[in-house]
Amino acid sequence: MAALVLLLSGCGKSDPVPMFVGTYTDKGSDGIYSYSFDQESGKASPQHSVKVTNPSYLTLVSEDSCMYCVSEGEGDNASVSAYHVGMRSGRMLFINRVSAHGDDPCHLMTYTNRLFVANYGSGNISMYDIDRDGSIYDTGEKLSFNNPSYGDSTRQSSSHIHQLVKAPDGHFMFAVDLGGDCIYKYELRPTFKEGTPAKIDLPKGCGPRHIAFTPDARTMYVITELSDEVLVFDYNADNGDVKLRQRVKASDAGARGGSEVEVSPDGKYLYAGVRLKNDGVAIFKIGAGGTLKKVGYQKTGRHPRMFKITPNGKFLLVACRDDNVIQVYKRDAETGLLENTERDIKVSQPSCIAFGDATAW
Repeated sequence: MAALVLLLSGCGKSDPVPMFVGTYTDKGSDGIYSYSFDQESGKASPQHSVKVTNPSYLTLVSEDSCMYCVSEGEGDNASVSAYHVGMRSGRMLFINRVSAHGDDPCHLMTYTNRLFVANYGSGNISMYDIDRDGSIYDTGEKLSFNNPSYGDSTRQSSSHIHQLVKAPDGHFMFAVDLGGDCIYKYELRPTFKEGTPAKIDLPKGCGPRHIAFTPDARTMYVITELSDEVLVFDYNADNGDVKLRQRVKASDAGARGGSEVEVSPDGKYLYAGVRLKNDGVAIFKIGAGGTLKKVGYQKTGRHPRMFKITPNGKFLLVACRDDNVIQVYKRDAETGLLENTERDIKVSQPSCIAFGDATAW
């Protein structure tokens, strides 16, 4: 056990933040790469990599030093894997792998000792138990949805679950159905409650993709893939109810490629990614009641599938899948605007960025 701790923890200062990157692997990528990211200089130092097929999304449980990732694919090629990770060393040790019980797994969420997986292609959620050693126990449980919208004939002919997210208060889980133009709400307290969830209907044809909350948990934002909008909702933490307050365009290019949404750690700015046309990140100032005012648009490399703000809020990193690079932007805390540092991280088809906690070890 002592050797395992030494292998995983490594040595050295814990000031830099651990960073793990998931990729698509059909053009030569190993799979997952780890880095030590300096939050003061914006420099990433490569550490390790592991071979796994199409780990397009991963999530970290820093306090347990575990990582879970999807292998995006269909049938037997769709799976979920568990790893022990060293938050300082960046080393990743394989634990086990289970079937995703669905096609095209694209997102993961953990809650206590449970793992939830969003399967985009088959429109279902698979649920697992997490054992004490971090391994995934396959319970065979899943929730299936059949709620087509037909706002878009190719992407909305059936349910497509694209994200699972906990509200900041930890009381509710939201499952985003891009194909059904809706969001499902499940209660998590004291345990996950199965059965028919509350359904939040969204504007037809918008294609919701991802969710972000303000730090005070009073506002929920939804980036839409098909209408390239950000939907602003009042959020009631007591019962998980939401009320639409505002709709704003992230892009007027008609890209139909909204990708990611995130709120800065200080709660002052919101960022929304757009792909396929005029690729970039829209910048909004958050005003009274969580309403948004657009203050800028930062063009990026091709296909910004995901971006992530560093824990200290100083940098925003953009995974530009089709340019095989993660661009590092310095964020102005006063204006919210972004400046390219030119400290590009070269990696084949990056799709996901996750920051860990070096103090976990």
